[in-house]
Amino acid sequence: MKNTVKKLVVWIIIGAAGMVYNGGCSGSFTYAPYVSKVAGLNVSLEYISGWKVLETRGERGSYAHVIFIENKSGQEMKAFMSITATPLTGGDIGVFSLQSAADDLVKKRSRFKGFNVISSTKTTLAGLDAQELLLAYQ
Repeated sequence: MKNTVKKLVVWIIIGAAGMVYNGGCSGSFTYAPYVSKVAGLNVSLEYISGWKVLETRGERGSYAHVIFIENKSGQEMKAFMSITATPLTGGDIGVFSLQSAADDLVKKRSRFKGFNVISSTKTTLAGLDAQELLLAYQ
């Protein structure tokens, strides 16, 4: 058992070193500044240079949204990051909290075919509490 644990630790260290060396965590990316132009979003951050940036605003100001999409042609799957801001009024989530907003989003997306919650993690964004959801559906 002790040798198995040592081998596992060695493989984890080799895997982490490989990720860093191959650019996964190496910081070898260059970044570009982003400041939202869409009213109601109020976000500024740095994103990976070369990624596409798309901003949208919903009808009658129902939401403000920005998405950063990896700019690689010929790939079926692309990495992306998305930020959406919605007003607190007019929703059906009751008393507002991050958890209630996340639950409401999951409830609405659960209607899609093949829906699955891959992960739900509490995090921070620009120093504020946030909920990161990774959802899959067709």
